[in-house]
Amino acid sequence: MANRRSNVAIGDRFSRASQPDKTYKVYAIDSRPGFPIHARLHDESYDRDQITVSLDALSDPLLFVRVARRETEG
Repeated sequence: MANRRSNVAIGDRFSRASQPDKTYKVYAIDSRPGFPIHARLHDESYDRDQITVSLDALSDPLLFVRVARRETEG
């Protein structure tokens, strides 16, 4: 389900621009009235490592880079 204000959806994968070997996957979109929309992501190799990032930061190529979906994910 893609967010209407951006093209970030649950299941999308990103890595930090400064740490390209670590991949995070979006598992929730947090949209509360009066606050910027955030994505909740977890590290694919270590599920307990979770981060919450605004969609503005997630779309900034200096901070995050989109990673292609795996072939098995469709």
